[in-house]
Amino acid sequence: TNQKTPLSNYLFHTTCSKPTMSTLPQAAAAASTATATPPPPQSSNNPYLEFQAGVTAALRSWSALKTAVEQSWGGTHSQSKAEDLRANIFQFFDGSSPTPRMNVDELEDNFMDYMEEEFGVVLEDGSERQLADLIWRMNEGCGRGDVTLA
Repeated sequence: TNQKTPLSNYLFHTTCSKPTMSTLPQAAAAASTATATPPPPQSSNNPYLEFQAGVTAALRSWSALKTAVEQSWGGTHSQSKAEDLRANIFQFFDGSSPTPRMNVDELEDNFMDYMEEEFGVVLEDGSERQLADLIWRMNEGCGRGDVTLA
């Protein structure tokens, strides 16, 4: 049987926003203007660094997480909860293997669970699926050396 691996077991948190293919340029712009968050890794010829920058931009533009952090729905530690989310994505998608330690459905479920447990947000807009799909596709592309999506 497939047992879901909760991201919270790996301190999975970060600032996110609702990414879609049409909002990817906006996500990059949001990443460059966000405050109180460490800058994403600098662009290089390293596909994993490009993946990290893409994940950072996607999370910062995920409206559910962005609003939860801005409104402190996770309490006084909302920003650090968002940063933990990003760090834990990097643990599961660490560039050491073309196959992450979590599948796209588990990633989606964990986004949903995390937002509810840490911020009290019940996602009903499907944004967790969009975010999981985007991260999964960025990982696959970067694993092939194609950083176009990231």
